Amino acid sequence: ISMFERTHPCCIRPCYTPVEKYFCVSRGMSVYLRKLYDMTRQEFSEKLCEVKKEMKMPLPEMVYSLRMLVHQIRRIEKAQHNYALAKAISYLQVLNHHIEVTVGSSKTKIYTTDDAVQWFRIVKGDESANELAPKINVSSSTVNFILSGERGISIDVFLSICNHYNAIVGFAKNERTKRP
Repeated sequence: ISMFERTHPCCIRPCYTPVEKYFCVSRGMSVYLRKLYDMTRQEFSEKLCEVKKEMKMPLPEMVYSLRMLVHQIRRIEKAQHNYALAKAISYLQVLNHHIEVTVGSSKTKIYTTDDAVQWFRIVKGDESANELAPKINVSSSTVNFILSGERGISIDVFLSICNHYNAIVGFAKNERTKRP
């Protein structure tokens, strides 16, 4: 897997995601393909905006509920900076949604950052931090800090983990519980 700027064949915009090199027998040349499940911060933020639009929540109500300034919310929505996964989870909670991560036939609901860390522990399995770190572009100490709960997960690291394990990231509406 290599990282480089290129224009993805399915779209006009440049892609900055990991690609895999394959040899195309019919064309007799190497071809670089984006992995099927890779998601970028930009795509994640666009999905957040779609949920907000679907729920028809006005910006002043978002500002009040999230206890964030307007420009902070806009930065998340525009994916200008690498933000904390906790902010994305809070954003979705205000909209009565949560993150769903699907790996194969296993679907995990993520309501909190602790849920994300627990999912990471499960999906990581026996893979050591030293083996995993270069694959998700972080240091092994960062992996250990995340797993121990000493450090939060940024959205870029979360998406790198999801992309590494070919996980599909989506959002779902929270189920309503009936009260007696």
